[in-house]
Amino acid sequence: MQTARYRIDRGNLEGLDPSGAVLWSRRPMGWSAKSISAIPHSSDCIVLCDPDDEPRGAYRNLLRVSSDGLVVWQADLPSSENDCYVAVQLRDDILSANTFSCFAVRLDLVTGRILTKTFTK
Repeated sequence: MQTARYRIDRGNLEGLDPSGAVLWSRRPMGWSAKSISAIPHSSDCIVLCDPDDEPRGAYRNLLRVSSDGLVVWQADLPSSENDCYVAVQLRDDILSANTFSCFAVRLDLVTGRILTKTFTK
């Protein structure tokens, strides 16, 4: 499987061809992309959207995006009120993230569901 290439330009997530030319450009779910992580052995990527884009309520801003720019899933949140993801790390096949409400979580790469959560404050 050939790995897709991505970059962020002024909040837009862009899919690139092998030469680096832009194939598509969009804001997933209408939000600004803040960081991207390529998923090993996949053409998809993990996208953390800017936590400041939706300042109120639960903001499921951690996404898996396919090579054609479509959202595969939005990660579940460990709490239901005024929470969002602020940091993410993908190492090997382990997706870890931290939320504004001080939870450290491990997420399933296939579904975006929370596997473990720890309150860290």
